Amino acid sequence: MKKLLLTTVIMLFAGAGLVMAQLDRGNVMAGISSTIDLIGNGPSLMSIGYTTVQYKEDSDGYTAGDPDKMTRINLSPRVGFFVVDNLLLGADLSYAYSKTKDGADDIYASDYSETLFSVGPFVRYYVPFNRAWPFVELSGSFGSIISKSDYRDNSVMEDHKYTNDILALGGGLGLAVPIGEKVVFDALAGYSFLQYKYDDAEYNERMEFGTIGLKLGFTLLLAGSE
Repeated sequence: MKKLLLTTVIMLFAGAGLVMAQLDRGNVMAGISSTIDLIGNGPSLMSIGYTTVQYKEDSDGYTAGDPDKMTRINLSPRVGFFVVDNLLLGADLSYAYSKTKDGADDIYASDYSETLFSVGPFVRYYVPFNRAWPFVELSGSFGSIISKSDYRDNSVMEDHKYTNDILALGGGLGLAVPIGEKVVFDALAGYSFLQYKYDDAEYNERMEFGTIGLKLGFTLLLAGSE
């Protein structure tokens, strides 16, 4: 019994030592994540998934048309550096794409898409435990969004393409769970703010979105040169 207890204590301390080593000053983190909206009216391109929308009714002679189809994806690769133990500074590169294809076959039917690119810094602080690491994170980024409308009957409706500047700010609380010596699963629940600024806007017209979301991803922790 004493040997079992001693072995357990040794393993716990060894695991804690491994955790501390992974979060040591000089180490490098690389990862990728994606966002799932929980609460809020954020832009469709900041979530991930595939949706169909179809209007129906039960009146005589009514025939339902083809459904609208919406595709959304967003990915955020990132890299960071532990400037001191447990404190990570890094940069995010975000890509998001959303496309809506009208099901109706008429002169107003269109394919509408949005494509977003942004880059910016983030800071994360871990509170290491043996099996899981709570953390707090703040981030910000700048970039642009390209919006396009392609009408199927161009003789009636004119296609449009716009490019607007964006500002994104975010923060939240998360939990990192090691699933190996170097691979970690991340879950971050937090608030994000996204602002579109229209080009050549006389009165500084803009759109602002506030969203509570869940960001999920995987990170790879690599030993630094120190």
